Amino acid sequence: MKTVSAILLAAGESLRMGEVNKLELLVDGMPLLRRTAEMLLASNLKKVVVVLGHEAEKMRAILKDLPLNFVENDAYRDGQMTSVDKGLFSLSEVCDGVMICLSDQPLLKTEDVNVLIEAFGKRSHGSILVPIFKGKRGNPIIFDYLHRQ
Repeated sequence: MKTVSAILLAAGESLRMGEVNKLELLVDGMPLLRRTAEMLLASNLKKVVVVLGHEAEKMRAILKDLPLNFVENDAYRDGQMTSVDKGLFSLSEVCDGVMICLSDQPLLKTEDVNVLIEAFGKRSHGSILVPIFKGKRGNPIIFDYLHRQ
C-alpha cells in the first residue's frame, strides 16, 4: 500500500460567511475543523499537517489535543497556494503521495479518504489523482510526493 500524508488547509478567512468562521460551525456536535481533522486521523493517512493562518490560535485551540503537525502561513491572504506550499515544505517524512484536503467538506468520510488512498496506489498512469463526481472535479486530490520539489 502506498503511504499518503495530508495537508489540511485551515488558513482562510471564511469571508463569504460574513462574521462567522465556518470552521467553527458545529457538525455532528463539534466544530467543522475538528470533525475534519478527526476524520483524517481515523483514515489510513501516514501524517496530517494543518496549515493555519487566519485566527490561527483559535483554530489551534479547536485541535489542541489531536496528534497533528501545525505550520502557520503568514501569507494566507495571498491565496490558497501559499498554504499548499507551506504544508508541502513542512512535510518532514517522505511519503508516496500528498493529499490536499479542504477543512470545509462536512460530507467527506474516512471511508472516502481510504478509497482515494487505495485508488492512488492502484493507478496505472499519471501522478495526480482527482476525484470526479457526476462529471465534475472534486476534492481532496492526491499527487505524487515528487511534485513537492
